[in-house]
Amino acid sequence: MWGLQKKTSYRSGQRKTFTMWCNQKLVNAGSNTMSVDAMKDELKNGVVLVAILEQLTGKRIPGINRNPKHTMTIMANLQTCWRWMQEEEGIDLGGINVSNALQGVEKVWLALIWRFILKYDLDGDDGGAVTALLEWVQPRTEERGVEVSNFTTNWRDGDAFLALFDSCVPGVVDIEAEKANDDPNQRTDKLQKAFDLFEEHLGVSQLLEPADLMVHRIDHKCVMTYVAAIKNASSLHEQRMIEMEEAKKNENLMHKMNGDKLYQEGMSKMLTARTDSEDALEDVTKNAQDKLGEPGLGHDDFLRIVEEATQDLAEVTSRFDLAVEKFEAAKTEYGLVEDDDMTEKLSDCDDRIRECHEFVENLQLDLKHKLDDLIADAKGQHKMDQGHEALQDTMAECGAELSNILEDARTKIQNSKNEQERVEIVNAARDLSLIHISEPTRLLSISYAVFCLKKKKKKK
Repeated sequence: MWGLQKKTSYRSGQRKTFTMWCNQKLVNAGSNTMSVDAMKDELKNGVVLVAILEQLTGKRIPGINRNPKHTMTIMANLQTCWRWMQEEEGIDLGGINVSNALQGVEKVWLALIWRFILKYDLDGDDGGAVTALLEWVQPRTEERGVEVSNFTTNWRDGDAFLALFDSCVPGVVDIEAEKANDDPNQRTDKLQKAFDLFEEHLGVSQLLEPADLMVHRIDHKCVMTYVAAIKNASSLHEQRMIEMEEAKKNENLMHKMNGDKLYQEGMSKMLTARTDSEDALEDVTKNAQDKLGEPGLGHDDFLRIVEEATQDLAEVTSRFDLAVEKFEAAKTEYGLVEDDDMTEKLSDCDDRIRECHEFVENLQLDLKHKLDDLIADAKGQHKMDQGHEALQDTMAECGAELSNILEDARTKIQNSKNEQERVEIVNAARDLSLIHISEPTRLLSISYAVFCLKKKKKKK
């Protein structure tokens, strides 16, 4: 499936998990999300970094140019951020410096994001965070017969995630049946089931994917980031359940709380859809480009490739429909509240629905432009190939003709007794040779001109 295939290759691991974590904060701050591929480039001007920090801390960072145009302004933004992180928040940056961040060194940005996760989601340093998070996990999983002593191999088969989910939302899964299913070929399905359940019932975005747990060396930072998100969501869920139990006596409060829960679930699904869809667009485009490189394509082939690419993108963007359904359901609940003004809540739902539709429309438009460019290139290249083929054929034919002309001229010269006649034979042979030599050059010039014309039309 598009958007899953791409994450299991070079977008897996910290790059994907940490980008998704940042996107959660950006969505909460009302900012645009980042694609996995462009994460390091989008962070390095300082504006996105500031948005994340301000959302995490609830503070506004002074002295930031929110629309930097030049390298010096960007450098000043980063220096301000670095100073603020150290002096105001006490973040230990270690060897993470502004120079490497400005260059867009990915491992530098990943290291910085991990420090954010440690401080704001895990409340400790690397070692202390592991211990604290295990202390939260172990009572919940051990009660269901699942031992957890690390954040790597213990999570590979999916049982730990499912046990943790059952502790948060009891009764949804049959944990004993899940544990009994120890077929290694079923691990991916069990993991995906757990991730889907956390997203559906607790609103936890899928910061991990099954492939992250199938590698030889599982990244404990990725697993900890996801489990920390589960922990935070579980705390909110427990609080919400208590409030909803009390709210059963108050129908209006119950509708409001149901609306809040549905809205949060919609936000989670929208975040996953946005991150996956941005990166899937690149994969769909690359796949279409590979198909357009096949020889002998005609008009119907171009139409087929465009249709296939459009369907591939639609498969991913259909995930936005699930988010829209949640927001629509939230609107219904808010609309049933009679003793409070839900105008702002209803407006928020409408804004999210509009954003989902606009995001899909923009992706479709981007794909159309990319495909138009690729097809123009493919047609131009086809003309070049035709010209080259004709050139080769003509040169082969010309070679034979030139050989005949030279042989004929040599025979005539040998049989001639007149010096002037011999000069005329040589001149005639030369003229014929120039005619044959100019034909390949003419064909190549025509092919190149057609190719340039295609490129010019594409740019317009």
